Amino acid sequence: MNDIEANSTAHIEVDLEQNEYKARISAFINECSIPSGIKFIEVLDNNAITELAKIAKNDPETFKDLLENNMQIGETVVVIPLVIFQESINNIKSMQHFNSFYEDFYRLLSQIVPIYIIDTYTNFDSFKLTYKDEMTAIQNYIEIAKTSTENIEVIKSLRTATTLNDVEASFRSVGKDCGERFAFLYSHALIAEGRERVRFYSNEIQGVYRYWSAKLSKKTSLHKLILVKDSSDYKMHFKVLTLNKLFYETLVSFPELLDQKKFLLDTWRTGKYNNDCVGFIEDEELHHDQIDNTHFIEIIKDEHSKIYY
Repeated sequence: MNDIEANSTAHIEVDLEQNEYKARISAFINECSIPSGIKFIEVLDNNAITELAKIAKNDPETFKDLLENNMQIGETVVVIPLVIFQESINNIKSMQHFNSFYEDFYRLLSQIVPIYIIDTYTNFDSFKLTYKDEMTAIQNYIEIAKTSTENIEVIKSLRTATTLNDVEASFRSVGKDCGERFAFLYSHALIAEGRERVRFYSNEIQGVYRYWSAKLSKKTSLHKLILVKDSSDYKMHFKVLTLNKLFYETLVSFPELLDQKKFLLDTWRTGKYNNDCVGFIEDEELHHDQIDNTHFIEIIKDEHSKIYY
């Protein structure tokens, strides 16, 4: 058995058995490569898991409505990179916290759409199927890894990478933004293997949204590797969404929810969301500011206004 096969069959199982929380969650997740017929991938950051879990706890029905109105059920899976899954597990304070918060989130989410916890090895398992030989696949995967980050230390480490273990070690060598780094790599590999659309849900503006919008969308070397034509094509296949953007798109796209707008926003945008800065266009000017739910509704109603993040 080679290095790749050994890791892809055993790596996640070891991690999932480390404590009782992971064992309980394992009933709701898949621990293998994403099936080839899946067209749409929804990737979750740790902060998105936390906020969606709050919605699931406070109002399970609107949680279900929010996701079903935004996903092509039957053709979509949710992906949580293993590193982000581990970060999320570390947020659990007690078994009571788990029972009342995270377990319901994973249970409800799994009833709507399959959940996959993937690592570098399972991500590569589906990626390599588009290549005639494994060595070429590994070489291209490493190049995608190099162009998916701008961390100097990580890039320096990747210069001598020849195996998936090297990629894994290089990406984990710098703790800051580690989960997001893996999320970008896995998302880009999924686009390269022919998935129709990948969306990464994250409320991190500077390190995720702006990095995607201002840097990655303009990186032609990356576009060539993942087989997209240009910046516009890149953003069509791969999007970063804050939850505020998700709420906005849901309420703009589904007129039948118009009468429930205030109720839905009061359910979705609770606590920190009224303190989060939102990126929006209003009166032909770009703003980055805090807005309450009343202002949020005004932007939705105005066809000349738009929320970006």
